[in-house]
Amino acid sequence: MNTHNAILLRLEAGKRIGMGHLVRCLSLARQVRQVSGCGALIATTTDGAWTDRIHAEGFAHTVLSGSSWDEADAQGTAELVRNLGVRTVVTDYFGVHSEYIEAIRAAGASVLSVDDVGELINTADVIVNGSLVFSERAPSRGRTGTRFLCGPEYMILDPDFSETCADSKEGQAIREVLVTMGGSDPHGLSPVVVRALDAVGGDFRVRVVIGPAFDAHVELKRALVSARREMLLHSDVRNMPERIASCDLAITAGGITLYELCACGRPGMVIAQNEGQLAEAQAFDRAGAAISLGLWNRLSEENIATAIAEHLAKPDQLYQIGRQGRALVDGRGAARVAEEVISLWR
Repeated sequence: MNTHNAILLRLEAGKRIGMGHLVRCLSLARQVRQVSGCGALIATTTDGAWTDRIHAEGFAHTVLSGSSWDEADAQGTAELVRNLGVRTVVTDYFGVHSEYIEAIRAAGASVLSVDDVGELINTADVIVNGSLVFSERAPSRGRTGTRFLCGPEYMILDPDFSETCADSKEGQAIREVLVTMGGSDPHGLSPVVVRALDAVGGDFRVRVVIGPAFDAHVELKRALVSARREMLLHSDVRNMPERIASCDLAITAGGITLYELCACGRPGMVIAQNEGQLAEAQAFDRAGAAISLGLWNRLSEENIATAIAEHLAKPDQLYQIGRQGRALVDGRGAARVAEEVISLWR
């Protein structure tokens, strides 16, 4: 690891939490490395198969003692800051609090917090909230001098989503539908959506993408084997921009994937996995940039199939949704936030 001006990214990932925090931190670390040549260390309190992705990207990983965001975690992170000469710590998780941040600051590092929730008192030097929901107000309370970066222009994404996706053609028939319910799919929605799609008419194939923390393999395999239409399965993909670029419509959970779809200009139908995702999906729906189907536990397989059939019959409307999504999310948030990280070193 190149420790000169290096960053430490403190996050969590896994079945319950999902993979979004890891995915966007890797995107940010790549951008910082590209601009500055500096390496990065990713620190978590858990381990799993998903750590292979960290090493594949050329970054170091360490497992901290203690539970997430407790005193032992804070002291362990502060010790890494002192021992490695880390200049900036990026925190990306819901549970970060001011005592944790102040321990890092006392060790000599600046702090940039990615704040999805916007409800905590946060004393970081910079607070980033790329959510459309928070585009018009500060996401949380900070200390005097805290800088807020709010709105989709600061959503941290792999720039390939906006750079490699060509625009769809207006009126183009739906030939491929992507199913991607996040890196962990905690409620096992992938097989439900597969069965719903198989019940819908139309000449299209389905690609299903599952992440490294997905564990409903038996039910998904059963749904795929019994399907009448062509179904392709991809596991722990490293070329997600290409997978999204090849689809005409995506059925997805909320979270970071929704922003990736928008950056690619692809329409998405969103099944929210929690209330936070629901609020975000509804905001995109109001903006004409996605279709919110509602919360996962309020939808039946038949509800999902009916909604899909209704929108497949309106390709022009789907095209407009994709265009509006791209207008909202330009996909350059990682570069903007990387510049902010580097500015903290000056």
